[in-house]
Formats: sequence, C-alpha cells, structure tokens
Amino acid sequence: MTAEPSRTLVEIARDDAELARQVADWDVLARDAVEPNVFFESGPLRAALRHMALPGPFCGVFIYRETPGAAPTRRLIAFVPFVRTGKGPSGILPSYRLFTFLHCYLSTPLVHREHMDEAIDALLAWMDGAPDGVRIFGLYTITGDGPLVSCLSARLLARRQPHLVERSHDRAFLRVGPSARRYLEAALPRKKRKELGRQRRRLEEQGEVTIAELGGDGEAGDWMDRFLVLEAKGWKGHGGHAFNRTAEGRQFFLEFMDHFLARGRAKLLALRVDGRDIAMKCNLLAPDAAGSFAFKIAHDDSYARFSPGVLLELDNIERLHDPRRGIAWMDSCAVPGHPMIEHVWSERRRIAYIMCSARGPFGRALIALFRWRNRRGSAAEG
Repeated sequence: MTAEPSRTLVEIARDDAELARQVADWDVLARDAVEPNVFFESGPLRAALRHMALPGPFCGVFIYRETPGAAPTRRLIAFVPFVRTGKGPSGILPSYRLFTFLHCYLSTPLVHREHMDEAIDALLAWMDGAPDGVRIFGLYTITGDGPLVSCLSARLLARRQPHLVERSHDRAFLRVGPSARRYLEAALPRKKRKELGRQRRRLEEQGEVTIAELGGDGEAGDWMDRFLVLEAKGWKGHGGHAFNRTAEGRQFFLEFMDHFLARGRAKLLALRVDGRDIAMKCNLLAPDAAGSFAFKIAHDDSYARFSPGVLLELDNIERLHDPRRGIAWMDSCAVPGHPMIEHVWSERRRIAYIMCSARGPFGRALIALFRWRNRRGSAAEG
C-alpha cells in the first residue's frame, strides 16, 4: 500500500492571541531555521506587536508540513510575518511587506533547514491566491547572500513568479578569525590602532577602567535599568529616540530582552570608569549560539573624546575571538556607512529588497511597471 504524500497547510495569525497558540512550534522552528533571525523569534516579535507602532495591519503566515499515516506528524516549516501597507503613488496598491518595526534590523523569514523548497513553494502559492486582494509582496531587508535567498531565487524562477530585486546594500559583518589581534591588525591601520591606545590611556587617567559582563540572571534587571539610563544620555536621548522616552518603548525593550535573558542568550558588556558606566552594549545570540547580533550600544556623551563606544567594541572583538565561546559570526545590525562600525569590522553582509507578485497577467504587469520605474530612477540619478 502506497503511503499518502505529505502536504503543506497555511495558517494565518492576525493578532497576539492567535500568535500565542503557535509559540511552542514557533520556538522549535527558530532553533531549526536555515538562517537565524532573532527579531522574528516569538518573544521579540510579540513584544513589538504589543508595544511598537506598525505601518499597517499584521499578518503572520505559519506553514506546516503534515504527514498522514497511523501516527500522523505535523511540523512547522516556515514563519513569514507581514504587515499590510500600500505601494505605488500615494500607496494606491495594497501590498504586504515583511514585518518590520523601528528596532527590527533583519526580516529574513524563519524557514526550516530541511524543507526550504517545500516551504517557499507553499508561501508563493499563498501569494498566488491574492490574500486580502493583495498582489504585491515586499520581501525586504532579508539576507541577500545566504542559502535562503538562493533557494527563493531558484523557486521564483522555476515557478515563473514575477519578481525583481528593488535594491540591496552591504552592512558591516564580523567573521571570527584565528585571533583578535590578527583581526584588528587587518581591519585597522597602524595609526588608528595607536590612536585608540592613546585614548585608552587618557581614559585611564580619569579613574579605574574596567570591562564588566553580565554575570547572572539576578543582575539582569539592574543591567537593563542602567542601559536605559545611559542610552538617554547619548545622541538617542538628545534626538528623542531612546527607549526611555516613552512607557511603550521602555516596556518593549524589557520584554524583548527578557526573551534572551531567560534563555541565556543575552550578552551584555559595560565599559566603566570608577564603577560608572560610560558605554554599554547588548549582543544577542542565535539559538545555536554560533551566530550573534549586535542589537544596541549606548555611551555617555560627556566621555565622547575618549571614543568609549569604540573602546568597548575592541573588547567585544576580543571576547568574540575567545574559542571557549564558540561564536562564529556577528551581524552589526548597522546602517550602511555607519561611521564607527564599518571602520572596525572588515566583512560585509548583503541585505536585499525583493519584490514579487502573484502569477498571472496582472502580476506580471505590476512587476514590469515597477522595474521600469526603478530603471528610470537609476537613469535620472546617473
């Protein structure tokens, strides 16, 4: 007797209550994803949905693989969150774009490493159904040089799904090498290394300089409070972008970080002078602890002449190269051209913005229109 083939099922979550029912499967998928994305894990995304302003209604796409039989199995193989927005002149065309918010620096969907083709085909088939009347989909801010985008590109071509790469950029990325010393010698000119050494010595004239790392869960609340206070002293506080500016921002940060603190995946550093924090850094580990993300950094502007953020980053690089930690890479989460990090980190990660549509004449016409618009814009800039 021939066994029945497996099939894919799509389930939609529109709000936090519907997301909550998927958390157990969702957390397993985050661990098994072909590319980790800490921003799309259950705790961080739900915190954003509760406390962050979004550009439109939320739509979370959960794709399950169901295998029938005497002992049927059901496995979540993809989670792809979207927000509904508008595209084109005055946003006239309804569209879905990958979920994003103010503090989300990567929108690569969570896709199971063993079922990429199946999951992406199911996602594209869902798009073909023009859900909620939408025919334009923005797969924006995704990794543009990893296995997922390679699979996505292949499936788009195989299905003849209309699409285009709207744009892409590179951002600072660190791959751990044989030693921190060799890494910094390759990344920084000798003159710059000497200048940073001079700044460190001048800082030591101000008092005892130490680097502290979060030691245990009992300290976490104090660390979070101190980070929020320090961030408000820097440019983000002066510009009105610090978490502590609003109750919603503060609560989002605390709930976001609690997800990683509870799992031992928050790595917090502080540069101190006589016990006073002058720079702090929040790093997040991927579920396998081999990858990491530089989520936030803050410093006291009154110490700006000593470059405390850069000095703390040098210590961060030392720690990343400690083989006992087992970390292979860190994503800077920085904007392209960042004035500090791009001079210290030598590698780059490609970030891509891909637009695709439902198949059919209307979808092809829409993508052709946007392709023409992009070419026209590029010609005008040239």
